[in-house]
Amino acid sequence: MLPAARATAWLALPALLLAAEDLDSSTCLTLDPFDSALPQTTPSPYILSCSKTGRITNQDSVIFTIKSSRPRVDFRRFVVQALDRESGMAVGMFVDTGDADITVVNCFGRSENTAIEFDTDPKTEAHMRWMPDFDYEGNITFLSTIVQSGEIFWLREKGDSISVYNPW
Repeated sequence: MLPAARATAWLALPALLLAAEDLDSSTCLTLDPFDSALPQTTPSPYILSCSKTGRITNQDSVIFTIKSSRPRVDFRRFVVQALDRESGMAVGMFVDTGDADITVVNCFGRSENTAIEFDTDPKTEAHMRWMPDFDYEGNITFLSTIVQSGEIFWLREKGDSISVYNPW
C-alpha cells in the first residue's frame, strides 16, 4: 500500500468504527494499524503504566497511562488492549476514558475491550480506565501500539501486568 493510501486508511477508520463499533479482526489480533509499514526496533520512548500493580479484584479498575519518557517526544495515535496471558485474548473493558478523543471499540465479539486514539494532535500523555470482566480471574498484560507520526510506530509494547482475582 502506498503511504498516501495508508494515511487515508487511518483517517477513514474513525468513520467506519462509528458505524460498526467493531475493529477489523486483523488489527484486533496484531494491534498493527498499517498494512506494510514496519514498526520501530529501537526502544520505545514511551512509558506504559497502571495506577495499580500486583493483584486487584475483579471489581476494581485501573488507570492505564501512556506517557512520553522525554521532553518534546510526543505521540499522535495508539491502540491498547489488556490481554489474558494464557489465552492471548483481549479481556475486560475500557470505561470512562475521560478523553473525548479516545474511542472504545469491540474486538473478537466482545464489548469495549480496545481503546483507540484517532486525534492527530500531538500529545505527551493519555489516560484510560480499564475494568476486568465481572467473572474474570487470571493474569493480564497491557499491550499498546503507539504511533509517533506518519509511519513511525512501536508495535505491541508491553505495559504493566496485573493479577485479577475473585474476592468472593
